[in-house]
Amino acid sequence: MRKVFHNPLLKPSRSLYRALLMGFMMILVLGYIIFNEQEKYQNAIFDKEVSKIQSSIQERLNHFKMMSESLSNFVSFQDHVREDEWQAYTIKLLETEKRDEKGLNLSFVKFVHQFEIEQFKNILLSDWSIDKSVTPPTLNLSPNKEHYCIVKYSTPQALKGLDLCNTPKINAILMDHQHDSINIVESNSQMNSLNQGNLIYFVSKTNYFSPRIEPYKINLRGWTIVSLSLQQFFKGLASNDIILQVHLDAGNQKIIYASTSEPVDLSVKFDIPLLIGDSKVIARIIPNRSHDIFKTSRIIYVGLGLCVLLTILIGHLVWSVTLSRRRAQSLAENIQQDLYMARLRNRSIIENIPGVVYRMVQKDDEWIVEYMSDYIREVTGFPATKYIGKSRFFSLQFDPPEIDDLKNALSISSEIGSYNLEYQVRHVDGSIRWLSEQGQIVTQKNSQKFVAAIIFDITDSKEKNKRMQTLYAALHNAVEGISILTNEFHLIEVNQAFLNLFNLNDNTIIG
Repeated sequence: MRKVFHNPLLKPSRSLYRALLMGFMMILVLGYIIFNEQEKYQNAIFDKEVSKIQSSIQERLNHFKMMSESLSNFVSFQDHVREDEWQAYTIKLLETEKRDEKGLNLSFVKFVHQFEIEQFKNILLSDWSIDKSVTPPTLNLSPNKEHYCIVKYSTPQALKGLDLCNTPKINAILMDHQHDSINIVESNSQMNSLNQGNLIYFVSKTNYFSPRIEPYKINLRGWTIVSLSLQQFFKGLASNDIILQVHLDAGNQKIIYASTSEPVDLSVKFDIPLLIGDSKVIARIIPNRSHDIFKTSRIIYVGLGLCVLLTILIGHLVWSVTLSRRRAQSLAENIQQDLYMARLRNRSIIENIPGVVYRMVQKDDEWIVEYMSDYIREVTGFPATKYIGKSRFFSLQFDPPEIDDLKNALSISSEIGSYNLEYQVRHVDGSIRWLSEQGQIVTQKNSQKFVAAIIFDITDSKEKNKRMQTLYAALHNAVEGISILTNEFHLIEVNQAFLNLFNLNDNTIIG
């Protein structure tokens, strides 16, 4: 038999076997590290997408709830809403939405008793009197019914005149006086005729301005309803790397929405239980294994083959660089997220303050407005854009004495750092508004001064105080003896004529 390695020079040395063994072990260790880190990276991406979808769902629920409440406030604060006013306001709301308008319906439902249906019918049909080309709705009225829930206005024209009291689930919600707002999922609704699939409703109660109606004692004027198909609600929540499935409940696993129709791998999933009204919905988040980010890349196998030629030092260097990059990326993402949340919180706070928030900077002995919140429209009748970039003293409708008072307040506050001031401005409708302003002056290192301030409308308070002073003066100057008592017949105020009449001292009888 021929011996191939008879010559010791041709026989592989032990160092070669050790090198091969070390290279094999290095491949195993490095391969394990690469696969393990890839799994951690995939899990981190998946967890990030889960958090993003969770926050997006809650944000959309809050968004459409606020939309319904905004619609309710618009209806509540007016004695009568005309058709053109309704259309203008709903168009403004829909302009902020990037969804297909066909999937988003805005409606105003009026509660009408059986004995007032004729009056309401005339009011409803009068909205069509301007445009004769529009066909009035047909009201299917039953004399045996006690009440109706009639759609007076709606972005889909076909819903006008529809009686939602015929839909048991919606009728039960509209008759529930314990809640001012609620959202529900409804699949068998007359309103569902315009959309395929289930609908989610956001219902808000509007105020009632008339006396309570006997014998029903219904203390509400109507409802505003924002309805949206579940397809539209969950559309766009998940990226291409994630599959989103929505189940009506955890029991029957009925899928009411899926971002893809392809078969999915359920080995990794995350379920988000949602309670919409009395309907349980499960949002299931699944990684998309067909995308590169969630599958093993070929380059990993190529890299493992090349690892035989690499040294431990190079491998360690590559690993160190990768780890540093990931830490830097994670740090950058955290910083961006913190900045975003800070801006979101500040914007939310400013938008919910019942006053005008503004900032101005001093340039060449003039105070120029840099920022002003939109609430200024409620105070002066003009939008914030009218004042931004202009002088603080001449942008608002000040009287000359008010300008001097504000200039003096800013001059004094430069030393003490803050100021409080009350003054008058003229609204665009000609009325006078009393304002209370509180500001803080800050001087930067470059000696640049700026003011951060907030303005409150105290017109109502001023008028109430004026009326109280007038009533108080009238009480004490009256010739007749006058006394004011509580429900328990305790004296809380008397005038001088009353004291003189009974020869009393007010310190001994009050209370």
